[in-house]
Amino acid sequence: MVSKKFKVEVFGRYDGVKPIHWDWSNDIDGIRKLDIKYTKRKSLKNAYYCYVTVTRNTADECYDEFDGQLSDGFFENVPDDNLGEFWEVIKK
Repeated sequence: MVSKKFKVEVFGRYDGVKPIHWDWSNDIDGIRKLDIKYTKRKSLKNAYYCYVTVTRNTADECYDEFDGQLSDGFFENVPDDNLGEFWEVIKK
């Protein structure tokens, strides 16, 4: 089991959005979990960081899952103009 955390810059109104936890794990695909949490950016109005933690069987599956969530998963209904930069959060 491997977890990778990503930080996505999002613009819009996400006040009061509760943390989200989804677990699609099963006997065929193995571990497949997604955790999402929004944090308000203090420097900009209507700007947030969305922290996405993906837990899968391998690191490659984590990256593939994140790419899928950006294109047709969790972020599919977010207009492209509302998505900013994204990067992996590296633990030190």
